[in-house]
Amino acid sequence: MSIEQQKPSLRAMRTKEAPAALLEGAQLKQATNELMEETLDRILVNQNRVPTFFDSNLLELIRRLRQLDKRLSWEESVRRLGIEGETLAEPLRRLQRLLWRRSQGRFRRLPGSTCAHARWTTQ
Repeated sequence: MSIEQQKPSLRAMRTKEAPAALLEGAQLKQATNELMEETLDRILVNQNRVPTFFDSNLLELIRRLRQLDKRLSWEESVRRLGIEGETLAEPLRRLQRLLWRRSQGRFRRLPGSTCAHARWTTQ
């Protein structure tokens, strides 16, 4: 077996890391709203109103999700959109994984990160 064949695939590593129960429905919307509020506060206070690339993409994803049918969960809305929803399906799963990691306390502010662009790391 070659070295390339022995390396675990990135997809396999992601699957092992994925939690058994991601946030869904109203819990997902609530956690996302909290993350959005914290992100906007950080942009205004710590980053002198300058969003990072991550901030901009996160806020755009949240904006797009909030435009979906408010009576349904985001997961169900994306499923019902069919092919059009495929552009939101993977970003929604990434958001769910981000929020799960965040709930596990896996993000820590680095020392000395009170200046313009607060730096974060994962554990």
